[in-house]
Amino acid sequence: MTFFVAWAIGVVRPGRSFSPVQLLALFPYVALVQLLIARVISPDDQMIVAAPVEQPAAAPEYPPEFVSKLPAALRRDILALEAEDHYVRVHTLHGSSLVLMRLADAAALIDPRLGLRVHRSWWVAKDGVRAVERTPGRAIARLVDDTAVPISRTYLSAARTVLTD
Repeated sequence: MTFFVAWAIGVVRPGRSFSPVQLLALFPYVALVQLLIARVISPDDQMIVAAPVEQPAAAPEYPPEFVSKLPAALRRDILALEAEDHYVRVHTLHGSSLVLMRLADAAALIDPRLGLRVHRSWWVAKDGVRAVERTPGRAIARLVDDTAVPISRTYLSAARTVLTD
């Protein structure tokens, strides 16, 4: 690049030539300009040589701030959440319990990969649904403990997509 700069100066100013010592003195200035140009053109995040290897995503878990409100015996195998006034009834394979929390808040805390809202009063866990049944004018999610959870028309297409695959 230093030789190119020397040649360009010779073209702009005919008759101007550089001795080897002058070329050596010109090198640091040319290198500095090159570094500044490289810094402006490519930001730091694009200068990474090798992309990091992605780790497989960990299985989603229920958030501790939600699970800690349940009795110890009911902190696993969650099937569904049901709204009851200002409480959420948490249905599990081992029983159910009331938690002082709105259903919307509980559903917002829980990772969407674990389940979905199927009704204004119900949230179901994907692993807790055995089948989605359609009867005339009504759809239900049949849980593994044989509980029938209503699916409203608002959530029906999402429920079919997520729960029937």
